[in-house]
Amino acid sequence: MDSAGRLFVADRANNRTQIFNQDGTFLAEWRHFGRPSGICIRDDIIYVGDSHSERSRVVSLAMTGLLRRAGPAGMNTRWPVSS
Repeated sequence: MDSAGRLFVADRANNRTQIFNQDGTFLAEWRHFGRPSGICIRDDIIYVGDSHSERSRVVSLAMTGLLRRAGPAGMNTRWPVSS
């Protein structure tokens, strides 16, 4: 869960990340990951492992943007944060 109490679920079978509140009410979904297979949240930074693209992505929940993408062959790209 993030600091707002939202639960992020990697739904690999449906190629999305689902977001729920503490009562289990569906809030939103993210579809910018091929096959999210793992999620870790620390200090409102979310780390998502994408088994389709073989990359991991780091997203700031506070700033709503992609911070970093890393993938095969040492690819490591820093992206600007956007809303």
